[in-house]
Amino acid sequence: MATVDLTGCDRELVHIPGTIQPHGVLLVLVEPSLRISHVSSNVAELLGVDSEALIGHPLTAALGGDSADVAAALGRDRLDLVSPLAIAKGAYAVDGLLHRHMGATILERERRHPSSFDPFSDGARLRTALARLKQIQSVDELGAMAVHELRELTGFDRVMLYRFDRDDHGEVLHEEKVPELEPFRGLHYPAPDIPAPARALYVLNGVRAIADVQAPAVPIVPPCSVDTAAPLDLSLSSLRSVSPVHVEYLSNMGVRASMSISLTRGPRLWGLLACHHRTPRFVPFVVRNACELLGRFIALQMDDLERAEAQARERTVRRTVELLTETMRSATVAPTSTHLPASDALVDLVRAQGAAVVQDGHIEVNGTTPSPADVAALATWLRERGGSATTDALSKVYPPARAFEETASGLLAVSSPTHPRISVLWFRPEVVQTVTWGRQPTLPGVASGPLRPRSSFDTWKEIVRGQSAPWSAEDVEAAESLRRSLIEADLKRQIRRAEQAAAARDDLVAIVSHDLRNPLAVIKVATHRLHREGDAPAVERIERAAQAMEKLIAELLDVSKIEGGRFVIAPAPIGARTLIEDALALTAPIAEQRSLRLEARMVDTSVHADRDRILQVFSNLLGNAVKFTAPGGVIRVAADSVGDFVRFSVEDSGVGIPPDELTHVFDRYWQGPSGAAKGAGLGLFIAKGIVEAHDGRISVASEVGKGTTFCFSLRSLPRAGG
Repeated sequence: MATVDLTGCDRELVHIPGTIQPHGVLLVLVEPSLRISHVSSNVAELLGVDSEALIGHPLTAALGGDSADVAAALGRDRLDLVSPLAIAKGAYAVDGLLHRHMGATILERERRHPSSFDPFSDGARLRTALARLKQIQSVDELGAMAVHELRELTGFDRVMLYRFDRDDHGEVLHEEKVPELEPFRGLHYPAPDIPAPARALYVLNGVRAIADVQAPAVPIVPPCSVDTAAPLDLSLSSLRSVSPVHVEYLSNMGVRASMSISLTRGPRLWGLLACHHRTPRFVPFVVRNACELLGRFIALQMDDLERAEAQARERTVRRTVELLTETMRSATVAPTSTHLPASDALVDLVRAQGAAVVQDGHIEVNGTTPSPADVAALATWLRERGGSATTDALSKVYPPARAFEETASGLLAVSSPTHPRISVLWFRPEVVQTVTWGRQPTLPGVASGPLRPRSSFDTWKEIVRGQSAPWSAEDVEAAESLRRSLIEADLKRQIRRAEQAAAARDDLVAIVSHDLRNPLAVIKVATHRLHREGDAPAVERIERAAQAMEKLIAELLDVSKIEGGRFVIAPAPIGARTLIEDALALTAPIAEQRSLRLEARMVDTSVHADRDRILQVFSNLLGNAVKFTAPGGVIRVAADSVGDFVRFSVEDSGVGIPPDELTHVFDRYWQGPSGAAKGAGLGLFIAKGIVEAHDGRISVASEVGKGTTFCFSLRSLPRAGG
């Protein structure tokens, strides 16, 4: 047999071969007249009428009275529900198969074999097969059982379950055969072995049978439509002839007859149940129909089992991540650090062959991995690209990986933005390293050349060179689940660290306030004695120092409460006018000493506020205004109604605050370099905390040389009767 060129397989027009298999007859009808437009050229042999006597004539010219049954069937909505039509012809019965496609109505006639050939005559064997398949609990067992049941039901020499991967390469997952045949289980085939046009036809047709690979094809006459000049589309035809490429491929395998049952998932061809026989074998329509039903049942059952296995996988991943997190805690030296061991559980989490954990310059590996030096270089490359990656062809995106393709052609990596950063890298070896060829083909008479299983396997190996088994969506989600767990663990560690720091700070503040208040009491007692002795200047200096120290202690306690979320206010209704008047009364003496003028604008609106704490805010804002306003300047205090709030403002005509310092004025312990007067840097931080404890907001605006305005808002109370 001549060698067929494979380069054009994806362009082969397998749906319009212009020929059919010789074990049946095809007629194309024009509705509604049922005039015959095309016939297969073997009509004279099988019907006893020349094609010239049929083309252009009504169907009765070919079928006589049986044409009435065809006309009645064409009146039905679903032609698949009326097939096969039992048509008597001479000494034997014929199955009539009807379908419509691309504007053509096609009638195919096949000889019906004796019922003794039909294993489904009473449906018992099919029901038994379905019942056994229904009991299967795993996808792998279902595939093995499907192959077994199909061979039992059809009697083919070999039955295989063939699955396509995401790149449309194929693998024989399961096989049953007669002992003398070469085993094909575990073989991989490149996508061109079943090109895209053929896969598309498998999706359209649930079952495809070839009765005799070597039988000569029968031409259809005329070859093209008289009206459109287009060849007849036989996509849905049972008798459609076989591609020359497929003929040679099957012949080189020693196959004379075949049948394929499609296993689909939505619009995609998931796999095939492929049957081979060493001698010609015609499979009647009733058997093919039962096999198609079996294939649909298997596809649905497989979908259910894969869904159940995916759910079980999710549960396993959750348990494994919990185990890894718990192991990480137990392996941690200090409560504020983390160590993730490269355990077997970590490797198995994403069904890898090896894993590496890179943390704080330390590398720990387990399983089949590149060398630590290669892992370190790879981790550096990953960090530069965000830390995460998923690829089954690492050397294509990271060329240095060519040096360790056999070990790590596949990489799945995640990195947690923790401190220190933890990177986890999982590896899969080159897929050709994990596939074994059972033995060399030894069948006598099997041809050599490109169209044979061993050559296909070698071609597949070259196509997938440098690639690993692909990472599934479940694998990627498992890795992401671990990454989220690492982040959660780090957040909990940071919370623990913050709680410990807060507790230490509170302890320090309590100790400082206690230890400082005792000597302050002594100082106060001593100042009373000094008053009596008449040294007034010294007494005043001591009292000012004591007051400053007492204020600092109070501010430290307030800061501790604000940061610890323990700051408590006691709000009550109070007039905005009253607040401003009280604040100005406290500030007036100091303002007079510095020759500053105080101005006020008030509204008769009440707010819900803690009087003492709001006066503390005013004291801080007015105190700063007095400090930074030159003698003769003006300080304006105002209250304005703005919606549901009262906005208080303190405006001075002082030196102002530079723009680069404005964003820091409410920071704890912040002191602007431009300010002449110094303090602890806590007043504005506390003022902000007090305002926010009232569900209010505080802000600042300033212009150097012109002055500063602080504003804060408190929610107003409804007016009486309003």
